[in-house]
Amino acid sequence: MTAVDLIKKYKDHPKLKQFVELAKDSNSDFIGISGLSGSSASLLCASSFDLLSQPFVIILSDKEDAAYFFNDLENLMEEKDLPYEKRRTFIFPSSYKNNGNIDDVSSANVLLRSEVVNKLAFEKKKFIIVTYPEAVAEKVVSKKVLKKNTLSLHRGENTSVDFIVELLNEYGFDRVDFVV
Repeated sequence: MTAVDLIKKYKDHPKLKQFVELAKDSNSDFIGISGLSGSSASLLCASSFDLLSQPFVIILSDKEDAAYFFNDLENLMEEKDLPYEKRRTFIFPSSYKNNGNIDDVSSANVLLRSEVVNKLAFEKKKFIIVTYPEAVAEKVVSKKVLKKNTLSLHRGENTSVDFIVELLNEYGFDRVDFVV
């Protein structure tokens, strides 16, 4: 049985249908669920995602729980090997390697955070975002400020390199040999 078959079977379960109806009719933006164990919460999320029109933001108790939940979702929704543009599940981590040390920034986590913020600001698709309290507590640039300070370049467009360099300098970027 594949993950798709499992989700298809789970979509027919009366309790899932009850959950979906509650989510559709609810006046609240928040629904709490308890009593699930193992990967059943990820299965519930993956099974109900296509049945609901709202984006999902799943806040788990800590970084490790969020990572396991995200991994389960990637596998259940068969997104592990998809290119980033086609994904519907994203992790929103804290910028820091160790939650207590603000001097120890993780470049990879900053990149992941930026990509999620960009997806939310510029795309109309719905997503599942998995995160944890320390990550949500960090400040994020507003959508308005992000759009105002974004330079979009398109294939075939002629743009002066001097203009781009001047703009990047104006925003406080440092000139380096390589960017990763």
